Amino acid sequence: AALLALKSNAINQLSELHNKRVLLQPELQDIELLTLLNKLQIKSINMSAPSSRHDINALLNNQFDAFSIDLTAGPYHFVSHRVEPVIFMPKDYGIDFYAGYLFTNNAELAANPQRVETVRLAVLQGWEYALTHTEETLDVIARLAPGVARSELKYQLITMRDYILPDFIPLGYISAKHLISIEQQLLSAGLISRGSDLSDFAYQQPDNTFDWVRWAPWIMAVLLVVLFNACWLFYLLVINDRLKRQVLERHRAEQRVRHAAMHDHLTGLGNRAQLMEALAGIFPQARNAEIVPALLFMDLDRFKAVNDRYGHAAGDELLVAVSQRMARLVREPGDLLVRLGGDEFVVLLADSSIEQAQQLSERIERSLLQSFALSVCNVSIGISIGYCVYRPGISADEMLTKADNAMYTIKHDHHQSPKLKQC
Repeated sequence: AALLALKSNAINQLSELHNKRVLLQPELQDIELLTLLNKLQIKSINMSAPSSRHDINALLNNQFDAFSIDLTAGPYHFVSHRVEPVIFMPKDYGIDFYAGYLFTNNAELAANPQRVETVRLAVLQGWEYALTHTEETLDVIARLAPGVARSELKYQLITMRDYILPDFIPLGYISAKHLISIEQQLLSAGLISRGSDLSDFAYQQPDNTFDWVRWAPWIMAVLLVVLFNACWLFYLLVINDRLKRQVLERHRAEQRVRHAAMHDHLTGLGNRAQLMEALAGIFPQARNAEIVPALLFMDLDRFKAVNDRYGHAAGDELLVAVSQRMARLVREPGDLLVRLGGDEFVVLLADSSIEQAQQLSERIERSLLQSFALSVCNVSIGISIGYCVYRPGISADEMLTKADNAMYTIKHDHHQSPKLKQC
């Protein structure tokens, strides 16, 4: 949840809600917001009215100065009506009570531990699939919500993805320190009277080691009719199979960690780490004059305006669309398209020339001149491109810096022709 107000009502900072009318959910449903207001000592006039509508008209008609919203859906109607909202998120002030936690109860865990573990894995896999297959998920949701526009559902899904699949903390992970921090904030705000014992709160995955006590009678019966060597061989086979599964799972986990470390979570492109690794791999050939690498450093024009006006979800959607459009133009073996962060992208041409770098830059620029159809609107942007071709004695970091500087020279020249500059 977050607090939403209107810029047109002269509210730009959270402190300006002091002595203002704030509509909250009844009881403690907006506990994060209550803690936030208490932490900053904002004495707002908090209203809890189940019958009051948390929509755009409540603010436009001056019924309230701000109200709580669900971030996955609330801002959509403001953006679609071209009303500029101001959103105050508790997370930006160090208050984050809601994470990707999964819950069960002790009775279920004690009676059906295997079912709990199976359901946990299924839920994690289901959420990950749903949030990484956007259109397929939207087809299912649209059938369940026939009265809701597909663009609104898509906005909610993209926004939800940023909360359920964060960059660093996996879904379902429970941090004991985070729980203690939440408890301390609630105590400080006076929303709870005493702390709790959280030592056994976090779920522990079942231990799959062999249960000798349970199988002892069966083992003794077998030992009466089977030779000792046969039993020993059977035991070794069981242990060996388990070790193989553990090694395989560890290998898969390492692959997942490496993929996450080398790729951008939002676009699926490579990231800075992958770029530097690729440069380190080809520079020995470049120093031996076997190849001539080139770097294109790109920065989107007017992206910040789209992000500020339509929200981060629209900005993320635009970045994905831009990545897909550029990826169709970077197809040569050994070439690499990466996202450095924000709206900055780099293309590594493993073996190129000034002419080839110019030609690719012009194709990318022409491709991005076509407008992008986002969920909330159609937008047009541009791109500034600087490039640097390998010269003897230059390092990978220097190439990247020179291409970056060339791009910013174009930005400084207000995008006057030419829009392509060499380092």
